[in-house]
Amino acid sequence: MLYKDDFSLSREKLDYYTRKHYEIYSIKADKILKNLPQCLVLSSGMFGGKTTLSFLICEKLQKEGKKVEMLIADVVGENYITARSSKRFQKKSAKRFGQLTKYKKTIENLAAKDIDVILLDEFSFLDIKIIQDLQEMCLSSGKTLILTGLSSSYLGEPLPVFKEKSNIFENAQIEECFSFVPGFCEEEPLGRNTIRYLKINGKWVLDFGLLPLIVSKEKAHIVHYAPAMYEHTAVYILKDEKELLNSIIFPSRERIFKQNLLFTKLN
Repeated sequence: MLYKDDFSLSREKLDYYTRKHYEIYSIKADKILKNLPQCLVLSSGMFGGKTTLSFLICEKLQKEGKKVEMLIADVVGENYITARSSKRFQKKSAKRFGQLTKYKKTIENLAAKDIDVILLDEFSFLDIKIIQDLQEMCLSSGKTLILTGLSSSYLGEPLPVFKEKSNIFENAQIEECFSFVPGFCEEEPLGRNTIRYLKINGKWVLDFGLLPLIVSKEKAHIVHYAPAMYEHTAVYILKDEKELLNSIIFPSRERIFKQNLLFTKLN
């Protein structure tokens, strides 16, 4: 677990994972669309297929003549949404949304636009208030809101929106997605978590808080995210080391400074 020399999988295995995910989520998309809620939350660990499911839903809605607007949390630093487990590796343009990009103005513009569906990717990295404001606008204006995001960090800790009490989930239908985990669940996707490796001196090392919490998966020369079972996460492995675990989950200012310093150096 600590060191990995190679993350590659055979073409046959990758094709199987992709095909199975596509089959599972094509059926799930049809079921959801039979009674589409005004707010839908799709959550999973990384590589759980939630983006593939959201794309399938949006594509079917567009075929019905619905207008779709795509957003992505601005903190991840990207202006596109990626669906890796889709039959066709897909990237779709998305507007950055959040505190860094004047989200209140964006919400005003979205309220005035002639659109039916709003998809927000990586929503769980945003402040809860931002998501609440977007949801309230959609509920009051009759627009459908689809939220996709990780339910927990790469450490196994539930992200704030899934941990703290809010009315976001009270007004939404929640659907959980699952990932295949090589060596643990290869016939049926059961993984709910994500772990992260970083490259130091040419070696991939399991990351338990060496880099900042949010590092884009596109920084493939620095980090590699992998699907995992709960028992592979820091929260589980260090469950009997509370002081150490808390120092990782709730880093001090000094630790955050060192994380950013290492990230800058590696990048």
